[in-house]
Amino acid sequence: MPNNYYWLLLALWLTSGWLGVRGQGYNNNWYFGTQAGLTFSSGTPAPLTNGQLTSYEGCASISDATGTLQAYSHGVTIWNRSHQPMPNGTGMGGHESASQACMFLPYPGQPSKFVYLIVDAIDNNLVYGLRYSVLDMTLQNGLGDVTATKNVRLPTPTLTGKVTEKLTAALHANGRDYWIIVKGWQNNEFYSFLLSPSGVSSTPVISAAGPVHQGGGSFFGAGNAVGCMRVSPDGQWLALAQRDNEFALHNFNNATGVVSNYVRLGAFGYNYGVEFSPNSSRLYCAASPFGSIGQYNLQAGALTQIAASRVTIYSGDISSLQRGPDGKIYGAMLFNGNISVIDNPDALGTACNLRVAGVPLGGRQSQNGLPNYPNAFARNVVLSIALTATPACLPSPFTFVGTASGFVTGSTYTWNFGDPTSGAANTATGLTASHVFSGPGTYTVTLLGTSPDGTASATQTVTAAAPPAFSLGRDTTVCLTQPFVLRPTPAQPGGTTYRWQDGSTGATYAAALPGIYSVEITRNGCSSRDEIIVTGAAAPSFSLGPDTLVCLEKPLVLRPRAAQPAGSTYRWQDGSTAATFTVTEPGTYWLEISRNGSCSGRDEISVGNQCPVVIPNIITPDDGDQLNQTFKLKGLIAAEWSLEIYNRWGREVYQVSRYDNSWSADKQPAGVYYYHLRHNATGQMYRGWVKVMR
Repeated sequence: MPNNYYWLLLALWLTSGWLGVRGQGYNNNWYFGTQAGLTFSSGTPAPLTNGQLTSYEGCASISDATGTLQAYSHGVTIWNRSHQPMPNGTGMGGHESASQACMFLPYPGQPSKFVYLIVDAIDNNLVYGLRYSVLDMTLQNGLGDVTATKNVRLPTPTLTGKVTEKLTAALHANGRDYWIIVKGWQNNEFYSFLLSPSGVSSTPVISAAGPVHQGGGSFFGAGNAVGCMRVSPDGQWLALAQRDNEFALHNFNNATGVVSNYVRLGAFGYNYGVEFSPNSSRLYCAASPFGSIGQYNLQAGALTQIAASRVTIYSGDISSLQRGPDGKIYGAMLFNGNISVIDNPDALGTACNLRVAGVPLGGRQSQNGLPNYPNAFARNVVLSIALTATPACLPSPFTFVGTASGFVTGSTYTWNFGDPTSGAANTATGLTASHVFSGPGTYTVTLLGTSPDGTASATQTVTAAAPPAFSLGRDTTVCLTQPFVLRPTPAQPGGTTYRWQDGSTGATYAAALPGIYSVEITRNGCSSRDEIIVTGAAAPSFSLGPDTLVCLEKPLVLRPRAAQPAGSTYRWQDGSTAATFTVTEPGTYWLEISRNGSCSGRDEISVGNQCPVVIPNIITPDDGDQLNQTFKLKGLIAAEWSLEIYNRWGREVYQVSRYDNSWSADKQPAGVYYYHLRHNATGQMYRGWVKVMR
């Protein structure tokens, strides 16, 4: 169970929205003894019979924060959750006969990794020392494997220094890191190595406290290296057993890793197992074989008073002790199909309710060891952070709001607006911020949250835009005989939206009536507006008169019948711009008069040519007076007529299909001639005579 610091942090989580605190899931599945196991996934221990591990003493298993098995070991081989040896998980250097042969610890800040630790046994003269490896659970398709960081020896205090079979770990006061603690052999030193997001420190905190650990029976005369060591859940006490010598209690500082002070708790046979109650008020010490379990009241007072508070709660053989995720303390029983359990370990004396052999193993068998765990697990905190932006149009500020989960009180939050041109204003702190961007553009805004548990960040791309610049032009007076098209200038780029005064959304607007017209243009979330007053002007009203027939032998001058005001402009059908037009040929003529630049009126007139028909009956060519020199038709358009002329004897002397008023009786004698005129289109005819006088 977690220490008091952990409970304080848990309380903070409950009030500040932390996510994913499931530290107890790490020790939900136990494998130990002769292929024995227990799962606490339902809250009550139930047998597991799928384990492959057989260990006389030391063993460890680890689950993830949700309680899913990840790996287990006896110090020599590591099995994955499919109960197969990891490909690189053999030859790990430990010894299954070491009291606390191995341990798994979550790697701070790297949730997919674990640190694996081993110590040697007296059977091997303790020569292998303290070593660590790193497991990466993303390897082998999620079944995990040992990485290239394998069997790295730690100095205790040298790389050849021996340590006892005691291996434990304590949660750091920061609630994230761990102290890895071993006991030196043939000295009175403790070595505490810090495990942090940076890895395992290679420089231990060395504490000299209590007697020198040495001697004893068994292999190499090293029996006093046997026995277990634990730190209390609150991180303040450290207890250990020397098999052939004593139980002992020390103070521990979970902020510095220092072990201090010492009191002897006595000897009661083969001193072996130690464990603290969940609230750190009681210590249990188990001796086996031919031993007992004693309870010490850690609230009794001074160290000597604590040592004197021992109460024997059982006389018999229970060896290793381990606190479970349910807060109960379990005890291994050699070659037994059950293990024992203390149901209420915080209670004094026999009220703790020890049930000997109270937990069946489903046909499997316990030996001396139970899985080795730290005094508490770090919070498995999932840090998450998000940000939202409320856009604005330059030069107004954007506002930003961050939301964070998993961050403890005192965490820091830093904004970077991706706008280095803004200088010192490019950064801000806190969960809310505002920023005026230095100019239009796209910026990447980052919010970084930092807590003792790590960091999390969020980014968002924002577009800072200035209101669109445009104009509908100056107020104007126009001729509204046809709609006047309004359009913003300059032309706006793609992605622009328009909203005119009547709700229409086109890029242009046709104004058919005088009035006030407006448009709001929006782009990248920014809008601007302009309006224009359109005044209607009346089209010029005039007339060229009715269609007419005139004799165009005298030119006809066309002009508007009503005088036009100054500033009027004229355009005739031939593009000329005078106020009048002289007609010399029949046809259709029109005039367009404009005022105020765009307002215009138009009229047209059809002019026909109708002169009196005069066909001469005498011509006098060559008489010198230049009169009546040719046979000239009047009132008729000569070119529309064919002409035949005959002499008095009926002989044709002249013929033309399109007459041109040019016959002068050339080379013909004076006399009477007869003419025959025929209209080429209508067939109309004139016949008569003409006298030629010379």
